[in-house]
Amino acid sequence: MATLSILKRAAPWLAGALSLLALLLLLLMRTPAGHSVLEWSVKKLTGGEVVVTGLSGALPNSLRAERVELRDDNGAWLRADQVSMKWTALPALWGRIAVQNIAAGQVSVLRQPLASKDPSGTTPRIDIDEISLPRIVLAPAVAGQQATLAARGSVHYESWHDLRADLAVARSGSSDRYIVQGAIVDDVANGKVTVTEGAEGLLGGLLGLPGLAPINMDAVASGSRDANALTLGLTAGELSAQAQGTLSLASRAARITFAARSPRMQMNPALGWASLTAQG
Repeated sequence: MATLSILKRAAPWLAGALSLLALLLLLLMRTPAGHSVLEWSVKKLTGGEVVVTGLSGALPNSLRAERVELRDDNGAWLRADQVSMKWTALPALWGRIAVQNIAAGQVSVLRQPLASKDPSGTTPRIDIDEISLPRIVLAPAVAGQQATLAARGSVHYESWHDLRADLAVARSGSSDRYIVQGAIVDDVANGKVTVTEGAEGLLGGLLGLPGLAPINMDAVASGSRDANALTLGLTAGELSAQAQGTLSLASRAARITFAARSPRMQMNPALGWASLTAQG
């Protein structure tokens, strides 16, 4: 009883002390010294794979950084400059990344990253309401040629069974466009993916199959769990293909009729054919 009485009398003081500590931490995050501590913490917690410099803003929910780098054992493979993000930090404690807006003055993809040493672990739920990346520079090591892209849209991802995307990517100085508008909800796909490339298309290089360029594709999914229909039209270099049918993502099954035809093609130094005809 005496212990309970002591705890009851101490509780208000303990609550006040914790509130004061939380306020001091919040104020610290809004000072240059606090920003430096957070920069160090991010690098330490990610094993050096994420490095933030020039952190500022009204943290934790509104932040800016002069530069953010993603690194592996060979150094930086992606660099983003003049980054800004508005998000709600608290949901991250239970595995949800809730971002209202993320933008960067320039994103430079320097090379392909090395394979992850630890592919295990769970991916958090990700909700990004607005993405604004007006300048994405791909180095020749990434796509076989240097290219500048612009991207905008939104992404909401919980799993491959539940996701939504409204993304538009355009290549500067060309008519190349990559558009995703659709969703998978309870293993039912509805929406459209459109790829439009000219003679110097990038997607083949990104896939490691430069002989496929340029790629032009329209893929449409519609319907319900009982009849989730898919239609596909594709040209990739000299290859042309069509497909249509139904699919069931829940059972990982599909009933698709397809046909493809191509003259001689060389996808990359190790893969090619004299001619190709396929249907089924």
